[in-house]
Amino acid sequence: MELPSDIIELVHLEALDIQGSGVDNIPPHIEKLICLKRLRVSFATKSGNENASQEVHFNYNITSKISILEELVIDVKSPEQWSNEVVENITKEVAALQELKSLKFSFSDKVVDVIEVAPMTLRISVPKATILLSFIESSSWKDVQSISSFEFYVGCQNSKPPQIPDFFRYDKYVKYSNSVGSNSPILRVLAEADGFELVNHKDIKQLSDFGISSMNKVQGCLIESCV
Repeated sequence: MELPSDIIELVHLEALDIQGSGVDNIPPHIEKLICLKRLRVSFATKSGNENASQEVHFNYNITSKISILEELVIDVKSPEQWSNEVVENITKEVAALQELKSLKFSFSDKVVDVIEVAPMTLRISVPKATILLSFIESSSWKDVQSISSFEFYVGCQNSKPPQIPDFFRYDKYVKYSNSVGSNSPILRVLAEADGFELVNHKDIKQLSDFGISSMNKVQGCLIESCV
């Protein structure tokens, strides 16, 4: 049920997996494991109600103190717990980690990659554009312009490959799904994109609703299920 505090004596420990155990949070003394690169932990609610996303408790601030952490996998009991607030809080904390390569949420039937830093490309999948920008602005990149290659999936899961033809041609790609309006955060990202996929927007009447000045670099565009 608890991770003993004397685990900090394992000064060379690089990987710790406590998923599925009685430990359902990140114990504060974990930050003392200065060599820890991979951490897998479960995620629970105070009430034991799997659907009570508003009651999720998690030591967000501990993750940013594990300075060389490369991978964080969080086991989630139900998709309802993967709320925008939870994702945003965790994303802000891991943004400070210079060595982070992967942030994942593990559900019973799937694994959702939220952040994946590939050798040449930054891949991020988040429910809202504000979370995406929050990560970028809190990280070493500071702004979208400084990222040489990216794949951003907003409002969708990136389990399916991009549908835009000749996807490999585009170094900076954005897929924007299941949202409404053309909010300012996505416009800032679109200003740097050369590939854009717009899916399932029910209130977009024309592409210029996003502002042509925000799409000057777009070379390829796919629009699907918009009315």
